[in-house]
Amino acid sequence: MSSQPIPQAPQKRPTSVLVIEIIGYVGVAFWVIMTLRAFLTGSSSAWMVLLLALVLGSAHVVIAVGARRRMRIAIAAMWFVLVSDSLLTIFVDVKALALVLATVALLLLARSARTWWN
Repeated sequence: MSSQPIPQAPQKRPTSVLVIEIIGYVGVAFWVIMTLRAFLTGSSSAWMVLLLALVLGSAHVVIAVGARRRMRIAIAAMWFVLVSDSLLTIFVDVKALALVLATVALLLLARSARTWWN
């Protein structure tokens, strides 16, 4: 009789992690739309919007992909987005408070699935 280890079934991804991944991709779509809108309306700050979209869109990709791959950097990216969205709310537009609330929801979801990140 051989003593091979019994293969472990892959751990099922928690629903909260799936929601984090989806919200991450929604964030990417948001920044693509904001960039297109800035350029199509001829906004004088379109290039700044593009720069901001590249930075925050990339952070949202890290959140989405990191959540799927159990990478702790996804949590750091969530904190980065929270600070960035808070600065947008303070210095650009109060409507960005919705982004802050969405990021807080992301962090709460990550906390509820804390065993996933270990």
